[in-house]
Amino acid sequence: MRALNGYDCIYEHIYHVPTVKVRSYSLEEIKEKHLDFFIPHTILRIRSRLRKKRKPLTEEELTGFLQEIILILEEELQDGYITEKEYSNYSVIKLPSQIMDEREAELKVQMDEMEKRIVEKDRQLASIEAENRRLRELVSRFGLKE
Repeated sequence: MRALNGYDCIYEHIYHVPTVKVRSYSLEEIKEKHLDFFIPHTILRIRSRLRKKRKPLTEEELTGFLQEIILILEEELQDGYITEKEYSNYSVIKLPSQIMDEREAELKVQMDEMEKRIVEKDRQLASIEAENRRLRELVSRFGLKE
């Protein structure tokens, strides 16, 4: 390195970069310190409990864990620590009940569409039946055979 006055200079900079053990942070600590980027790692952390044969993670524990994550993210969004886009990036973390609600809403839309088609078909059928009756009356009035 060459200094501004033309002399050679040697500078040494020592940086201390702390290491962070993601596994050591609880959801409460993540929430308190706004370390939202650790949340996906906490989900990976419970993966092993899902596969255990002895004392596996129950559905209630998993649902509670995911509810806690969702509450943290909603608070972070509300308090301005994350943006709408960042919040939506975490949308893969959904409770089974939310998934069922969304599926139920989709099914309702599909059922409404089917009902509209049935009503339209019923109207068309009623129109065809009315035309059929009118033609039969004409046939019988003029004494024609069907």
